Amino acid sequence: PFKESEAGGEGKRLLFVDVGYASTNVAVLRLDPPPAKKSEAEATAEAARRFEVLAERSDGALGCADFDAAIFAHFAAQIEAKHGEPVVGGTRRGLRLLTAIERVRKLLSTMPEASATAENLIDGIDVPIKLSRDELAELLAPLSARLRALFDGLLATEGLQPLDGVEALGGAPL
Repeated sequence: PFKESEAGGEGKRLLFVDVGYASTNVAVLRLDPPPAKKSEAEATAEAARRFEVLAERSDGALGCADFDAAIFAHFAAQIEAKHGEPVVGGTRRGLRLLTAIERVRKLLSTMPEASATAENLIDGIDVPIKLSRDELAELLAPLSARLRALFDGLLATEGLQPLDGVEALGGAPL
């Protein structure tokens, strides 16, 4: 939000990032502060003109599901190689593995290496899984490159001035 003292002043440019389940959207917007004291009708008319999309890019085939699928495939292959049993998405085994992966992902947001157990994954066998941040970065490198290309394309938009800085305003860790 703008401070009262910024009314009628210079606008701010904002970088919006939305990594959804199946797609990712990024945009740079210019947001103008509210006008200096005006009548309610004038303020309402100006409110409709207080922002402008300066640039936008999207990838309709890059979302959280793709990141999860890459991690799932990694662990499913390890488990099948070690235990000789496949783990397929959409099954009880798949759900148990996804639950363990989610725990590892959350732990990796606070520590460099994490482990969890996929309980009762293979006929009464609890299967431990372990991952480091470096391994995660390597595993997700192709998807991260696509995300980087999306940002690079956005920021290379003709006429778009460099951003002053980036502040995180919400969302959940990947």
